[in-house]
Amino acid sequence: GTMSDAYFGVSNQSGVFPGNQDVHLHLAAAVGSGERKYPVTVHGLFSVSSGLNTLYFYAKETLGVFYAYDIQFTLVYFPTAYGVIEPTLAGEPSTPDEELPQRPPMTLEEVTAEQAEAETFHTSRIERELAEIRTRLEAVELELQNQNR
Repeated sequence: GTMSDAYFGVSNQSGVFPGNQDVHLHLAAAVGSGERKYPVTVHGLFSVSSGLNTLYFYAKETLGVFYAYDIQFTLVYFPTAYGVIEPTLAGEPSTPDEELPQRPPMTLEEVTAEQAEAETFHTSRIERELAEIRTRLEAVELELQNQNR
């Protein structure tokens, strides 16, 4: 067998492997020869602005030979960030998971405060959207009244 090694990740910068995108697939030489198939899944969280945004899937082969089949890239947009998030930051040095600071579970008070903040944000967004719809509706009604005169 031959030792094989590859890294996988997603990024919002061309040619840059984010530090917290170090999904590592390693096959030791002791595994033996032959074809092996492994699913690999990577996820990233990026803050985006309106307009064009480009995201990249990266695979970096460092030893041996890897082939990728049935690649699927799924994007989901969430207009609101709920909870504590760690965005994917391109160019950050990678820290081994065991060296990352550990955060205790959220307390009931923290959960309640976060839910209240999310509800306030949601209500505010709905009110803004309804105000925009009312403004557009009034403009259409005024246009129809002017056409009927």
